[in-house]
Amino acid sequence: MVFFITEGFAYTLPILLVYFRKKFVLNNTDVSNYVLLAYSSFRISGALAATINNYIGYPKSIFLGSVIITISNVFYHLHSNWKVCLLMNSFFSNIGMGILYYSVFLFTLDYYDIHTTKAIGLASSGSAFGGMAFPYIIQYLVDHTGIDYYMYFLSMGMGLIGLIHLPIYIIVVKQNPQKLTVTANVRNITKDGILKNITYYLGIDILKDKKFISFMFIMCLLTISVYNPFVFIIQHVSRKFKDAKKINITILMSLSRGIGQIFLGVLCDQSKFSNILIFSIYTFISGIIFYFLIFTTTFNLLMFVYISYSFFHAGVIILPSVCLKNFLSLSKLKVGFAYYSILTAIFLPIGSQINVDSWTYTSPLIFDLIQKKHNNDSSSINLFVTLIFSIPCFTGLIVCHLIVKIGYTRCGILGTLIFTIPLLFYHQIVSWSIVLVVISGISSVGLGFFYFVPYLNVMHFFNRHRGVALGFTTLGSAMGGAIFPYFFNILHLNYPNSYMYILGTFILILLFICSFVFKEPENHDIEKIEPVELTKSLENNQQKNCKSMENLIKFSSESVHNKIKNNLNTIPKKVRKNWKHICINILHVHLFENVNFDIFLTFTFIACLFLTNCFVYIGQHVESVLNKHEVTSETEWKVSFVLTVMSTGRGFGQLTMGVLMDHSNYSPFNLLGSCFVMISLIQYLIAFMENYILLLILYGAFSAFFSSIDILPVFCLNKMVAEKHINVSFSFMILSAGISTIIGGQISYVIYKKYQQYMMIYVVSATISLISSFMLIILGYKVKNEANYVKSKNENEINVL
Repeated sequence: MVFFITEGFAYTLPILLVYFRKKFVLNNTDVSNYVLLAYSSFRISGALAATINNYIGYPKSIFLGSVIITISNVFYHLHSNWKVCLLMNSFFSNIGMGILYYSVFLFTLDYYDIHTTKAIGLASSGSAFGGMAFPYIIQYLVDHTGIDYYMYFLSMGMGLIGLIHLPIYIIVVKQNPQKLTVTANVRNITKDGILKNITYYLGIDILKDKKFISFMFIMCLLTISVYNPFVFIIQHVSRKFKDAKKINITILMSLSRGIGQIFLGVLCDQSKFSNILIFSIYTFISGIIFYFLIFTTTFNLLMFVYISYSFFHAGVIILPSVCLKNFLSLSKLKVGFAYYSILTAIFLPIGSQINVDSWTYTSPLIFDLIQKKHNNDSSSINLFVTLIFSIPCFTGLIVCHLIVKIGYTRCGILGTLIFTIPLLFYHQIVSWSIVLVVISGISSVGLGFFYFVPYLNVMHFFNRHRGVALGFTTLGSAMGGAIFPYFFNILHLNYPNSYMYILGTFILILLFICSFVFKEPENHDIEKIEPVELTKSLENNQQKNCKSMENLIKFSSESVHNKIKNNLNTIPKKVRKNWKHICINILHVHLFENVNFDIFLTFTFIACLFLTNCFVYIGQHVESVLNKHEVTSETEWKVSFVLTVMSTGRGFGQLTMGVLMDHSNYSPFNLLGSCFVMISLIQYLIAFMENYILLLILYGAFSAFFSSIDILPVFCLNKMVAEKHINVSFSFMILSAGISTIIGGQISYVIYKKYQQYMMIYVVSATISLISSFMLIILGYKVKNEANYVKSKNENEINVL
């Protein structure tokens, strides 16, 4: 009943504002402020409820919440000023609502030791029925009695709820004193000093818990945007569909949310999956649905997207408190919940204010901004983009050797500084040549550092499930590609003269913190081992063992004095040969003795010649297609959406490739070759496609298959070289790709300049991708046959012995 009333009232806030507009003259800002204040104060009261329950218990806190709601709403007819209405009906009323709601919520969380999530899901599903019924209740009462009498009925109803639930909770508490007791004994600690009292009141000890701090950081970021569909639903629907019945959306959203809460409660209690894993999956799916809220064009589709979002939004309601219960003791649970409520209440209005500006999404991307600033033609911008794609590839060998010398964490910090410091000086640069050197050159080197370091760290840290781990790691690139354009647009719109300062500082802090997450390998000297031949026959190993025995016997027959003398005599020769050993160890020339590795590098070089063309020319290509159809409005917006779809497709592909490598027997060579066949076919289709929607689908599919180059090459290298040489061989592969990208970028521009058509670029790129795919499949069969031959030969020799 409590969830029915409180959440039902929350769902009617957008509809209630329609009647407020008739009484007060309100603009869109006033409406947004009302909703934001209501949601934020509701969240803040979660902290109050957690604290009050410790002092007075659940029954009295439930009664207190009912009293606050009744007093704040019963005098609505006396409000002649909008600010008084905002204070009473938005702030104090929702404070009471929150105390009532979260007291019952925490009561359920404390009472059930098992089936906790299911109990919370079933109890909070009452909010869904409240959300379904309240829009009709408010419409009926207001139409027949007026808004003043509706507020009277609401006040009496909330007061009645408090009186009804008070004896129920008193009985339950008395029957279960061991579970539900007032936990605060503040009077006993007042003699220990002011500092201990403050520490106890504020629960500062909980801030030492790293899991709790990490979870709070994630929830703050999540709160920035997760409530925006509810805050802006009326404005969003009204802007696109003026005659739509908005009440239907709120009712169906409420029903969907209730079903989602019940389903999620059963799922968490019955499945073996971690609650945090389920929460992350729900959040990821909600983020994907978010994009469709922006770009839907029909009312029925928009309604379906809102309903789907509400279903997965249930995770934000139920799972945070359950996750807190998993890694906090019962004595700290309420304090942790209080901090969670306060922080999310603070970040809710911040995120909503940011997203007020992000509705437009019409600002151009960074390359267009640079082009306008320096008045460059498209060839200069293409060179800029090509260098950004290629220069990070040249840092691989440097990173591999620095990892051995200084470790992953220091390499990450060094890369962070190299990448971000040039960005901070961008606004002071007036010459295009310096921009090319500083941004495309120096910053890209740092970017290469921070690409190799986490990739190699994850690759060596996970012996099992390496594919899934790499898939989740590289998924960050897809999420960044989807979010970053809009984040950049917001900064440029609001801070046109300092956006790069803000961006550079944000990246600097974020990457600096992330650098300390890297786990150092147990054996730092794994790369210092002298290079040996990659394959040795059994006879050579036996001869080597025999020779080692002879040397051991000879060593034992020599005196210590003669041995030291002989060693001293050999030092000058070693010193004279040091430069050769250093060159061999740094360049790892011995790797090129492996024919299969040479063929793989050749494949990489050929495959990457034109592989990035879809990223370099995407903006110009989509604009040319839109111009052919005389579509000139929102061109930048449509290009940004294509980039978002490509990033989403790439993330989906990365996860899929990781799962396939860990849970299937597919050869990485055949799988990578098949992906390049699909890339080739898609590029042929893109070359001749002139429909925006179909181009959108094709670019997304291209990115999904393009993600194979992020995951599969490591597994191919693992079939050809020793584990200890994976880092260096991977850096050689990326180096080959970087050189190829620079050459291919220049060839592509020459082709475009000659034919003045993007079709020719994509046709050439598709043909090269098809040729390289066959090379890789043939190489896969060659490696497999050699492995089978060596295996059978060893088995025969073992049988002979």
